[in-house]
Amino acid sequence: FDTVARALELGHKHGVMTICNPAPAKNIPPGLLKHVDLLTPNETEARILLGLPPDDE
Repeated sequence: FDTVARALELGHKHGVMTICNPAPAKNIPPGLLKHVDLLTPNETEARILLGLPPDDE
């Protein structure tokens, strides 16, 4: 996540809209989302990021 975090930080600092596709879903480091304007997880990734169990459907 170091490269992604740095890119998001720089983009946000320079007024660029930042988009993060959290695939594959993992725990996102604290503070990373403050630099994200648009988060685009799919349903499974969103459940993982929210700490919910994966949907078995």
